[in-house]
Amino acid sequence: MSLIGVILYLLLFAIIVMFWLKMRNKTLDDLLEQSNCDHHHVQKVIAKNSYGGSWDEYQQWMNEEDSSS
Repeated sequence: MSLIGVILYLLLFAIIVMFWLKMRNKTLDDLLEQSNCDHHHVQKVIAKNSYGGSWDEYQQWMNEEDSSS
């Protein structure tokens, strides 16, 4: 097996572990509700800053929206 194959398998394993950690002890309804809340959060930030900005500005806007909620 080539080095690239090993790297791809390691990345696949890391992604599976990340998903498992995120969703353990949660039902599908819990995951959908969390996604819905995150979606509305992002929509509020985009509505307030429709012209966009840099990544740093976006992170600041998201943090400001978190603290105001």
